[in-house]
Amino acid sequence: MGKNLSRRSGPFCRLGASYIRRQTKRLEREARATARGQEEGIHDARVSSRRLREALKIFGDCFSAKRVRRWRRKCRRLGRRLGPARDAQVQKFWLEQALARTSNAPHRAAIGRLIRQVEKDFQAAMPHVLQAVEKLQADDLVEEMRQAARRLLKKDRKPASAAVRRRARREVLSRLADLLAAAVSLEDEADVPGHHQMRIRAKRLRYALEMFRPAYGRPLDAIIARAKKLQTLLGDLHDGDVWVGLLRGFLNPEPSGGRAGPSRANRAAIKALIAAQQQRNGELFSALVSYWRELDQRAVWPRLRKLLAK
Repeated sequence: MGKNLSRRSGPFCRLGASYIRRQTKRLEREARATARGQEEGIHDARVSSRRLREALKIFGDCFSAKRVRRWRRKCRRLGRRLGPARDAQVQKFWLEQALARTSNAPHRAAIGRLIRQVEKDFQAAMPHVLQAVEKLQADDLVEEMRQAARRLLKKDRKPASAAVRRRARREVLSRLADLLAAAVSLEDEADVPGHHQMRIRAKRLRYALEMFRPAYGRPLDAIIARAKKLQTLLGDLHDGDVWVGLLRGFLNPEPSGGRAGPSRANRAAIKALIAAQQQRNGELFSALVSYWRELDQRAVWPRLRKLLAK
């Protein structure tokens, strides 16, 4: 990390502190919503915890290393605790969509049984979610991070400097290089792990662009919008791949998983769902490849490099 930015003050740290303070406010609000039983809070809290982890990676030298390690560890733990409940929510959403698309009575009955199963999975995961939220509140993690950010904001009120933009250029270009390297996966529709890695790298690039947006202003907005759409397309494809895997799990449950195997009618319905989703995944992959080519044709990444060089 740059020596000129290792001091816990200055415009760079002020930028990071401002971002972190906003995210802690969101996380606190979303944790309260989750504790009140508002299911949408689970997804939002996971996203905020990820954003905070990425921000602490970029702006970590603005705080004590010991604190940053602890904060990142707790944010990661929170995200993992929320994961199974969120997965069940997504599964139920996909099943309800499938139910709405079919008029086949045996298939509807089988999908209904699967919905009831994932509802049970969700209810089983919720105690862990509530425990994670209670621990988050008891540990005062959010308040501790917010107070640390406030102290930095009071130290220095100078506007963004050339040093900030140099650091932004380094962080963003590093993430862009990672994304471009992962794009080789688009040469193979079956490269599911590669598409997953590309999704993660697109997300990290987008988060970095959003963090450094105050240093560049409105000219960065169009590129952020492009990165967001790319992340959405990759996310949709990833969700489809995960859903096929989950359906195969319903079809052939692990003996230790506690689930009985499906009946003949249920197996036929699940196989139909798998075939339909595989077709949809092919459409999603084609849309992703088309958009990636559009980004290349519109020279989005060269425009980003040029903007960062200013």
